[in-house]
Amino acid sequence: MAVELGGMMFRVPTPRRAGYSLKTRLYCIIAFLGLLPVLGVALALVAIEFSRHDDAALDRAARGTIHLERVNGLVYAVVMESRGIYMSADWAAAEPFAKNLIRQLGELQDVARAWMVDAIASQQSNIEQLTGRIDQFVRFRTELVRLGGEESTAAARAFGDNDANRTVRTALNESLRAVAHAYEQEIGRARSQVEADQRNFVTILLALAGLAALALGGGLIFVRTGLLTPVLRLKESMLRLARGDLDIDVTRRPRADEIAEMARAVEVFHTTLVERHKLNRETRLLSDLNEWLQSCNSLGELYQMVAEFLGRLLPSCGGSLYIYAN
Repeated sequence: MAVELGGMMFRVPTPRRAGYSLKTRLYCIIAFLGLLPVLGVALALVAIEFSRHDDAALDRAARGTIHLERVNGLVYAVVMESRGIYMSADWAAAEPFAKNLIRQLGELQDVARAWMVDAIASQQSNIEQLTGRIDQFVRFRTELVRLGGEESTAAARAFGDNDANRTVRTALNESLRAVAHAYEQEIGRARSQVEADQRNFVTILLALAGLAALALGGGLIFVRTGLLTPVLRLKESMLRLARGDLDIDVTRRPRADEIAEMARAVEVFHTTLVERHKLNRETRLLSDLNEWLQSCNSLGELYQMVAEFLGRLLPSCGGSLYIYAN
């Protein structure tokens, strides 16, 4: 690398690159800080999608529980209407109970079908089993109404008040209890998953905030130690050189390329000023020696003057003075 200072050319060997350039480092920091919001949005979208999926599962389980409560209520109502038929003396008194029973059986089948369509995958088999027992229960109660209308309430009571009726009802109750327990567990798992999603979302936000704080702190440290400090040192060195203070030390440390080049330029400038200062000093000494030689009155005084000035010009050298005459 060639440098021109004061009309003189100086060639300084170009050292190996100290590291990444300052521009590259700054661009990397800016790009990283710019990617943090994008990363945050992406992770937030993923967390929202998981949360939406888990909320949907919780809603589906809650709807299943509501269907279960309606089924329980309709089964109980059907049983009460059946008892009304049993206790009636004739069909005229039992017919209002029969109409309510038929209507409630239709609602029961509709709820069972809607429940089966909206059932969660893990409870599909339980719902199918319960739907089959509901159909059996509906057929049994429909037959009870037919017997009461076509024959008598006594025949209906004889058909309904037996072991077959109790077996159907017991199986239905067992299925309802099993499904209710399964849905309680499903709701518990869904709620736990929703809470876990919320905790994960908060954790992600905290992690991003911490990462952003670390990146900001790292950027500030880099700007301070890798940019401001060396630049201020170079500025101080240049000011001292401008004031004529040559007692400076431009220490070579691993820096970014741009600052390293500035440091090398200051070092070359410092070396040049030191050499120029030395030449100016020697020139002044020689000029003073010439004046003193002109004013000497004897050889002894001349020898003394020459020895003194040569000692100042060559302080670390020893020698002898030889006089040559024609």
